[in-house]
Amino acid sequence: MSLLIVAATELEIKPIINLMNGEADFLIHGIGAGSTTYHITKKICSNSYDLVIQTGIAGTYEGGPMLGDAVGVISDRYADLVIEEKGMITPFEKAGFEAFDQHPFTNGCLMNPWVSKWNVHDLRMVTAATVNLIHDDMNRTQKLVDQFHPEIETMEGAAFHQVCIMENIPFLQIRGISNHVGERDKSRWKMDQAIESTVDAVRQIITRFKSDMLWK
Repeated sequence: MSLLIVAATELEIKPIINLMNGEADFLIHGIGAGSTTYHITKKICSNSYDLVIQTGIAGTYEGGPMLGDAVGVISDRYADLVIEEKGMITPFEKAGFEAFDQHPFTNGCLMNPWVSKWNVHDLRMVTAATVNLIHDDMNRTQKLVDQFHPEIETMEGAAFHQVCIMENIPFLQIRGISNHVGERDKSRWKMDQAIESTVDAVRQIITRFKSDMLWK
């Protein structure tokens, strides 16, 4: 069984590379949706994989997972692919763009259709928002939360989901919670703990995958 593990940066993936001892392929796809889409599409169109895992850090919204925890993502969406006017955010699927409620989207979301079939009950599954803007504007953040109710925020997850859904490749997005969304003081982040948690979560998933125990 072939496995591909991807991440935006070397920092997020290096501990897993060291762990695998050549038993998987790896890809650093870069930061942001555009780079993610290009590099993952190129990789999976040149190779055949039974499972693709995206790993990395993420921010948590109020009421979301705790700092340092590892979570799986059941659904993601492009949260800045919206119409913003008169202080309001309107997602494209609510503005008459039917393509955002057709495959691979479900009401604007990119759902992981394989999660319910896998033995990942010990991993908290969350909803995510993908944005390509780093900011500390809490009013803007609150608008996003009010509209989409995400639990975590990433910069690449929705692109990863879209490519894998379109190519019909089983996938999992695993994120370690390093910071609160909007918190720019990195002395208050728990990046090392977040990465350690993702390594532990990915290790367990790979063990089940290799022993054919990932599927229920």
